[in-house]
Amino acid sequence: MRYSAADGTELPFADGAFDVAFAVCVLHHVETARRSNFVGELVRVTRPGGLVVVFEHNPLNPLTRLAVSRCAFDEDAALLRRRATARLLRTAGARPVEGRYILFFPWGGKPFAAAERVLAPVPVGAQYYVAAGV
Repeated sequence: MRYSAADGTELPFADGAFDVAFAVCVLHHVETARRSNFVGELVRVTRPGGLVVVFEHNPLNPLTRLAVSRCAFDEDAALLRRRATARLLRTAGARPVEGRYILFFPWGGKPFAAAERVLAPVPVGAQYYVAAGV
């Protein structure tokens, strides 16, 4: 495993270096004016036929908003809706292929996993993801 630190304005990897690129609860910390560039970098480093996946907190969930408002680490956070994330990916040249709301329940097990799958289109999960093809 190799880790590299970067500020997101220019990722230190070649074009098409990865099959999959992802950002997990990062985008809401990126200044609104810099988000397009950040997402563009994710797309740039993903090979044609690859996948970019962005996970984010869901601002439509009141408990998520409460948790973010009480977290010192999220002091600068500006939550964005799933459709805004999909729009950023499209603008960067990726094709959103799937988006779901996730984390409806804090418990595990088969019944909750089944309920999560059924509820995926309902915009009240604590988080969401958008997967886009490059």
